[in-house]
Amino acid sequence: MLNMRLEIRRRNHPLGVCLAMPTTPFLPLVAASLLATTLPAATPEAPPPVTPRTLVQLFNGKDLSGWTADVPARDKNPNGPPSFVVRGGLLVSLGKPEGHLLTDASYRDYRLEVEYRFAGAGGNCGVLVHASRPRALYKMFPQSIEVQMESGDAGDFWCIEENIEVPDMETRRPRKAGEKWGGSQGDARRILNLTDGSEKPLGEWNTMIIEARGAGLKVWVNGQLVNEGFGATADHGRIALQAEGTEVEFRRVEIGPLYALYNIPHINQVYMLFRARLLDLDVKPGAETLEVKLCAQDEIPWDRIAFASVRNTLTHYYEDRGSGKYRFHMGTIEQPKQP
Repeated sequence: MLNMRLEIRRRNHPLGVCLAMPTTPFLPLVAASLLATTLPAATPEAPPPVTPRTLVQLFNGKDLSGWTADVPARDKNPNGPPSFVVRGGLLVSLGKPEGHLLTDASYRDYRLEVEYRFAGAGGNCGVLVHASRPRALYKMFPQSIEVQMESGDAGDFWCIEENIEVPDMETRRPRKAGEKWGGSQGDARRILNLTDGSEKPLGEWNTMIIEARGAGLKVWVNGQLVNEGFGATADHGRIALQAEGTEVEFRRVEIGPLYALYNIPHINQVYMLFRARLLDLDVKPGAETLEVKLCAQDEIPWDRIAFASVRNTLTHYYEDRGSGKYRFHMGTIEQPKQP
């Protein structure tokens, strides 16, 4: 049976739909400590960006295949301690020596989902998207846009030789006299997130979702939208995890496609919909939600779905599920004609 979460929203918002698949249990693995390959002195040019068409596990739970570490301290001491290991089936950023773990592949237009926790004390870490030139800032950080994971500030943006804009820039991107907004040393690089209290207590698992579409980025932490930016100066690149002083554990790092994109010109909006995995059955209304329930296909309240974008996506989903091939759907929805 297909699990679905239906959210009926206030203020004429559409019926939000999350198509969900049962969670695959994490298999017990023999504890191991596997070292990441270190970037060579001359880093090869990034491959052409890939747009995911299926769900891909970037971390396989066994080793760091598909990832390459860039740790400046190991330039002089190649046999020094690792910054990233696999331990007990988890990808662990040890925090020191500081550096980054980058995907070998480059991506664009995707939905990235990361489960992480600070197992001990809180501290600093981050996910970097659209990463390109290594050590571009302070001889450490790759050119990119960082989505902050620092405990208490998850979801902030930090611009690193790239830039992105948000509404209400003067409030959410504080700057000192003489500073400009940008991504270089001396610029106002931090963009504050939208919420407080989105993170779970230290030691518990958090879920961060990053949706990259064109020059836009959206970030959710534990189901709450915590940041949204537009006009990014990059729209593709590698994905990186940080070692920035504190041990952080990752049990899932996966990337997948957007499922449907609809342009609705008469209301100047674009709707992006995606398939997702339902992690648990504890679903409840949110701040703008009147009703939430799980239902099978024959229980969907089709007559209560407000917008054609959602109705079309559900129709395509069941057609694709029947054929066994999930395609990307895109179209324009015109304003309904008045009778």
